[in-house]
Amino acid sequence: MDYRQSLRRLPVQTRRALIFFLATFWIGALLHSRFLTYSLVRAAGWPIHILFAVALWHFLHKHRPITARTFIFILCAGYAAYLPLLSYHLLTAPPGASLHYGAVIWASSLPGYLSVRIFGMEIGVILTLLLGLVWREADVTPRSSINMLLITAAACLLCWSGTRSAVFGVAGAVMITAFFRRPLPRWSVVCAVVMAIVAGGAASSFMLPPDPAFGFRIVEHSLKADYSAGRVEIWTAALRLIMQRPLTGWGDGSFIWLFSLKGAVVAQPHNAILQMLQAWGLPAAFAALFMIGRIWWALNRRGTMTTDRLPFVMAFDTLLIMSMVDGVFFHARLIMLAVIIATFGLAACSGRGRALAGAPE
Repeated sequence: MDYRQSLRRLPVQTRRALIFFLATFWIGALLHSRFLTYSLVRAAGWPIHILFAVALWHFLHKHRPITARTFIFILCAGYAAYLPLLSYHLLTAPPGASLHYGAVIWASSLPGYLSVRIFGMEIGVILTLLLGLVWREADVTPRSSINMLLITAAACLLCWSGTRSAVFGVAGAVMITAFFRRPLPRWSVVCAVVMAIVAGGAASSFMLPPDPAFGFRIVEHSLKADYSAGRVEIWTAALRLIMQRPLTGWGDGSFIWLFSLKGAVVAQPHNAILQMLQAWGLPAAFAALFMIGRIWWALNRRGTMTTDRLPFVMAFDTLLIMSMVDGVFFHARLIMLAVIIATFGLAACSGRGRALAGAPE
């Protein structure tokens, strides 16, 4: 793999945006961060993510990609292998009185996950991939029954996690596809999918941990409940910080010490645009958003929306929608998931992954 050759393959505008981003996004951390080492370490992750994207794109460019169905089933197999570990971990939790905080913090108790919300956002992407897989199916067949079982399981895990941003992301991706990427699926497929999702949501209610962070206990909330989970206050605070340093930002990760919500730590503004503006400033944020926009445009404009391509396009939509209300572009594993979805989608567009972010075939 030759990085210079990969850079030359990019369209001129995308290449300029990438170079400009790399030259500017760290300035706020260097000049204004209260904890310089922490901000620089977080900033150092972005070149790593970019190099990962180039490496994966190079691999898909040189080798024939696996089919969307195989890729999605591999992801599902990974989560299937994780579920026994998750179940054992939660079912064998020690008594809360024996712990330092006096109680089990269930929302942070999933093995390998900082929060159940990150798990829920990943499952939301899996559910969207599965929905994209069955979107063009002519009818419900024995082969598609496996897809429906997986959709039921994904819907169960999503509702179990109580991740509202993932629900918004999945619903938004379905609506965008229904209105702008026709033809629509057959009614038999639609009915089967709806029944699978309802069955999964209903099953999730029988296995919720004793914590209101899990599930969707709407009946337990009053009409005055804060369904935004404090996001309005978070976004307002982020806007104030952006106004103070609009050009350089405050540095990567700085929101965690610049703002707290009722004494609770808030790591990021729960909105990708505000996060980038607050951390990097307007110039670097504009360059990053321009590159994300070019990727989205490349995914949507290339020829017919094939069965192999549609799941990745819908999944990328889900990630972008979730990023407007959560930390998709803050947590490393979600950034990596976005890179994987985008590069595999672009590979499905060109057949061999020849172009990134709109490069000519």
